[in-house]
Amino acid sequence: MSSVAGRTWMLEGEARVGQFPEADLSAFTAAVGMFTRQLAALASLPPHYTDAGGTANPTSADAIRSAEASLVQKARRRQRAFGGAWEEAMRLAVLVRDGRPDPGLSRLETVWRNPETPTVAAAADAAAKLAGIGVPLGALLPGLGFTPEQQKQVRTLRRQDALDAAGVELLGAVP
Repeated sequence: MSSVAGRTWMLEGEARVGQFPEADLSAFTAAVGMFTRQLAALASLPPHYTDAGGTANPTSADAIRSAEASLVQKARRRQRAFGGAWEEAMRLAVLVRDGRPDPGLSRLETVWRNPETPTVAAAADAAAKLAGIGVPLGALLPGLGFTPEQQKQVRTLRRQDALDAAGVELLGAVP
């Protein structure tokens, strides 16, 4: 008998047609869940990173920040530990490249990004407070995520706004 699609199969005698029962995979999924929870605990990963807590939706932004606190502290410790090492590595790279040390690199400083994930509102609020105490706009824009080109555009637009407010009309002037 050939099994070709569209053909009828005939069974003779005591033959029965049936279906195997479904396999119970709960033991495997429980084991994978246990390993995931252990990995998340060892790596200080918040439960919502791996869904190890069983919920993909943390309750609030405060709950997310609270869950990420240990991971943020771990990143800050690494930044402190590796900052000086990166500076020394860059001095060594320049020494290898040029064949002599660069005295200007004695003031080299590693600048790390904030390991926290700030909200746009929190970053803007912090920038507004810093601007209120006199921090220049050029120092605030990189922290708000503006690219160098966007920073130039913001400065140009601020100049234009200041000229408009002063009632100055510069015809044919190049910004």
